Amino acid sequence: MAQTFGRDEIRRMGEYWYEENWYSTRVTLASGTSSIFPQATGWNPNPSPSLMVTLEDVATPQDPYLELVATADRFSRILYAAQHRPRLEPVALHMRAVSSLSLVATPNGGAITDDPVVYRVSVLKLPITWKVMLGYPITALESEIAKEVGISTSPVAQAGTSPIPISSVIERTYYNRQTQTPTEYDGPAVSPTPQSPVTLPIVQAANENELLVVRNVAIEADEGYGVQVQIERDADPQHTVIDASTVSLDRGADLFVPAKDYVQVTVSTQRALPGPIPVRLTVWHVSLSDILRVRLGLLDLQGLQSLFTEGARTPEQEKALLDAATRLYDRTLAGVA
Repeated sequence: MAQTFGRDEIRRMGEYWYEENWYSTRVTLASGTSSIFPQATGWNPNPSPSLMVTLEDVATPQDPYLELVATADRFSRILYAAQHRPRLEPVALHMRAVSSLSLVATPNGGAITDDPVVYRVSVLKLPITWKVMLGYPITALESEIAKEVGISTSPVAQAGTSPIPISSVIERTYYNRQTQTPTEYDGPAVSPTPQSPVTLPIVQAANENELLVVRNVAIEADEGYGVQVQIERDADPQHTVIDASTVSLDRGADLFVPAKDYVQVTVSTQRALPGPIPVRLTVWHVSLSDILRVRLGLLDLQGLQSLFTEGARTPEQEKALLDAATRLYDRTLAGVA
């Protein structure tokens, strides 16, 4: 089973500005209800939220007896597993929450026996434009920054112009800054045993100017052996745990898991395997820009100003560079850089 999703996990993910992680569990239930994960609450300060959590998608077998209820803040949706796609293909939800999120299973007309439930959750450190568009309160400082960078605090005025979609943010500030070929491990099949898991070669950031991002894990193992892929991220063991029976080589687990220092992947099994199993890991090596540093909390305004003014030769130059650094910092916080 994957690490339990909840408030502490949300806060850890928020330290990386944006993250998308994969979770799975198995449900056996004859009556009543069972929480896929306990209701997550209390991760945000009041009144202005800092982190938005999104239940991106859910996958289940086509079990006519399985129903799920997803609740994000005050909005709920019933999911009928019988109508889901085959082969555990995900059903998109994109349910956003800033105060509470839950996912509950219930039987409908018959018992549920060992049904896998897979779900992906993303956490975003909210830029000002996102707060404005979604109608969340903003702080006095955020209101001041919005005015400085020319953002209206009216959602109607901003409609169609911002915020920048996450897919575009990833394309513009992560994907196009890769420093090498992304596939990290596509080597020989591995042979873990119940007593001896197999750890793949560690993936380390080349230096302090590089960010790693785990994008996909694919593995081929038959159900019943209890094969798992465990990802340790920056001294956080089992940050991501993938049940191998819920993925395959041609349909791996799509992730966006950043790491500032290293990624370590281990393959384990509960039962003896009949032979080696193939595994593929895809990791981006991303050169850190000033924008990414600010997002990740690696660079504050004073530090950015110091970088900008290093080559200043006159007071006028220094002032211009200080102003440029402040504009970039504000635009990054606003979500328009």
